[in-house]
Amino acid sequence: MRNISGAKRNVFAACIAASLLVIGVLVGCSGSSSQASSSQESAASSESSDVFEVSDVEADASEVAEAQMLKIGEDADGALSMVITNELGKKITDIAFASAGSEDEPAYLMTSDQVWKSGEQAKVFFEDAGDDANYDVYVKVKDAEYTLHNMKLDGVEELSICIEDGVAYATFERDGDAISTLRDEADLAEQAAAEEAEQAAAEEEYYEEEYYEEPAQEEDGCVEGGVQLR
Repeated sequence: MRNISGAKRNVFAACIAASLLVIGVLVGCSGSSSQASSSQESAASSESSDVFEVSDVEADASEVAEAQMLKIGEDADGALSMVITNELGKKITDIAFASAGSEDEPAYLMTSDQVWKSGEQAKVFFEDAGDDANYDVYVKVKDAEYTLHNMKLDGVEELSICIEDGVAYATFERDGDAISTLRDEADLAEQAAAEEAEQAAAEEEYYEEEYYEEPAQEEDGCVEGGVQLR
């Protein structure tokens, strides 16, 4: 009986030891899980902080760039504005906006001390021509003048003035669509050249008819029976 009781005590002690071991393992796993969770939360927090800091830097850089950007025109109440990029390969010396087809002299916006280099952006303020109005944009460079015709600019925030084969045109986005006026401007330039050639031909024909005279005859000498003329 004593031996059996001793065996029971040994089994009981072994059970207690096993239970303590299981509890220790569970506590260790719980601690590891807690540490892993804490590490993940810390990493997520750090990543969120990094994103926030990058966004702040980008916003600050954007504000600095806008502050340093060339300003053209008057930022008055009711004025429209857009950021325009000069892609003409030359300095722009002046720019004006007018209602499309207007025969009034355009009001140019740049001051004599402003320099708008090729590749640079400028924020341009111009007078609102009214709801649903289309615009002609007049651009001067040192040795040429260009007109960008009949453009709907409502809602346009950025625009580039470009040139190809001597034809100036604009590119911009409106309502999510990318727009280029190159084809329209090229057609207008071709039409204007044809009209100019036709007018020149008509003027030449008019002057030929108006001022042409038969050459005067000259006496060549006397012959029998009269005077021979040539």
